[in-house]
Amino acid sequence: MSNAPTIPSPPPQTAEDRNLTKGYSATDYLAAIVEASDDAIISKDLEGIITSWNQGAERIFGYTAAEMLGSPILKLIPTELHHEESHLLEKIRHGESVKNYKTELRNHFPEAEHIPDFNNNDAEHQPNPSGKQV
Repeated sequence: MSNAPTIPSPPPQTAEDRNLTKGYSATDYLAAIVEASDDAIISKDLEGIITSWNQGAERIFGYTAAEMLGSPILKLIPTELHHEESHLLEKIRHGESVKNYKTELRNHFPEAEHIPDFNNNDAEHQPNPSGKQV
C-alpha cells in the first residue's frame, strides 16, 4: 500500500468551464464559428429562398450577403440543373434527408462560369473562387 495521496479526478468540464463560451450564448458561439468558416455555409427555406450566407460563401461565390439574402438559391444553379433543386426541396418537404450530391453552381466571378462538381459534405471537391477543383 502506497502512502502517496490520492488525487481526485477532476469534475467533468462543460464548454463554459473551459472558458470557450464565457459571456456568449451557445447560439452566438456557433454563429461566430459559421461566420468565420472558409467554407460556404448557406441556408435556405423550403421554397428555396436563401436565409443565411456566410463570409465563406461571399469569397467562393462572389456575392455579398446583402445581394443574396432573400434571393432564390436558383441564382447559383445553372438553368439546366434547376430541376435538381426542385427534386431536393420536394424530398426535404417530405421529411427525407439529402446527403452527398454533386452539382454545378454558378458564381459571380467573370473568369469562371460554373463551380464544377460541388459536393456537399465532400472536402475533396470544395470549390475555390477560380471555379476549379482544389
